[in-house]
Amino acid sequence: MQQVSPAILQARYPPPYHQYPTLSVGSPQSIKSIDTTVFGPSVPPLKNAKLASHNAMNHNHNNNNNTNSNNNNNGHTTMNNGQSIPEVDPRRLILFNLPADLVQEYLELYLEHLSGESEIERIDYSNLEDTTVMVTFKTELDMNEVRRRHGTRSKLNNSEIALAEVIAPATVMIRNLPADISRDVLELYFSNRRRSDGGQVVDVTLDKEHQHALVTFADYRDVRRVIKREHLIHNHRLDVRIFYAHMGVEPFIDASNVGKKPDPICYRGSDDSRYAFLLKNRPLLDELRDQLKTINGHINLQNEGVIEINFTESRLTVKRRLKWAKDIEKLVEHFLTERLVVHKVPWNNNKIPQITSEQLAELSLKDNTRLMQLAPSDTQQ
Repeated sequence: MQQVSPAILQARYPPPYHQYPTLSVGSPQSIKSIDTTVFGPSVPPLKNAKLASHNAMNHNHNNNNNTNSNNNNNGHTTMNNGQSIPEVDPRRLILFNLPADLVQEYLELYLEHLSGESEIERIDYSNLEDTTVMVTFKTELDMNEVRRRHGTRSKLNNSEIALAEVIAPATVMIRNLPADISRDVLELYFSNRRRSDGGQVVDVTLDKEHQHALVTFADYRDVRRVIKREHLIHNHRLDVRIFYAHMGVEPFIDASNVGKKPDPICYRGSDDSRYAFLLKNRPLLDELRDQLKTINGHINLQNEGVIEINFTESRLTVKRRLKWAKDIEKLVEHFLTERLVVHKVPWNNNKIPQITSEQLAELSLKDNTRLMQLAPSDTQQ
C-alpha cells in the first residue's frame, strides 16, 4: 500500500503523543500502580524522569505495606493506606530488553519455552520502547513454572530478557485540556464521583507543554468507570484513556507489523508545483537523490508524474518506520525551501485564463533554480 505523504501520518498521530488508545481494561500495570514481580534484570527506566521517580517511590512504599494488607467487606484486598492492590492477569506477561531486530518466529519460540508451549493469542509491542512487548496467551499461566523456565534460559540472541507480571492499570491519560487547567482542578474533578465516576486520586501529573495529564486513582476499579463516560470541563470535551507503564496507550503495535519495510512515500506533481518542477529538473533531482541516501532513501520514477521514495534497508521497527517517514518529509521540505527560488508570476483572469502548474514548471526549466508560480495581480487582491 502506498503512502501519499508523511504529513498524513503527522496529522493522524500528533508529535507529542502516541496513537490514540481504544478502551480496554485488563492490560499492563499503570505508571503509578504497584510494581509486580520482575524476573531477571531490572526493568528499563521510564523516559519521563519525574514519572519514573514517582513510580519508584510508590513501589518502595507499597513493598513496606504489603505485609499489612487486609480484605474489605467485598473481599477486595487493600493496603493500610487505603490503596487497592490491583489484580494480576494470569494470561499475560511483559518482556523487556528484546533484541531490536528479533524475528517474530524466534520470539514465539522463546515465549512457548517460557509458557510450556501454551498457545499465544497475541503479541503487542510497546508504543514507548521498541524492545518491550506484552504477550497474551489463550490459557492461564503457571507463574512459578514461568519463573523456573526463565531462570534456565534468560537470554535470547545475547540479550538478557526481563519479565514482569501484568496488573490492572490505575492511571488514565487526559488530553484536550483547557489552557487554564491546573492539577487542583483535575484532582477535584476526578475525585468527584457524581461528576466523573472517579474516586480517591493519589497523584496528578500535568504536562502543560504537551497539554496532557496523568491521573492515578487509589483503586484501579475507578479507571473502569471513568473511561465509560464522557467528561466535560470548561466547555472542553476531555479525551480520557487508560495509560500503561512501559506500554503507553492503546492501540499497541501488533507484532505482525514489526520488522517490515516502510511503505513508499509519494510526492505527486499534480499536488504541488514544486514537485512538478523537481520532476522536470534532473540536476536538482539528482542532488536530492544524493541527500536521501544519507537516511536510507532512494528515488523511484517508474510512475509518471510521481516522485516515489523507498526505504533501502531490509527491515525496520514500527516506531523507526514512522521516524523515517518524518525524516524524509523534513529533508524534502528543507531541500525545496533552500534550493528553489520561487518567482511569483502576476496574472489576472483576462490575460491568462488557463495556465497550469505543469506549464509553469516547463517555464521554470529556463532557470534551474527559479520556480514560476501564479500570484494574483494588484487589481485582483
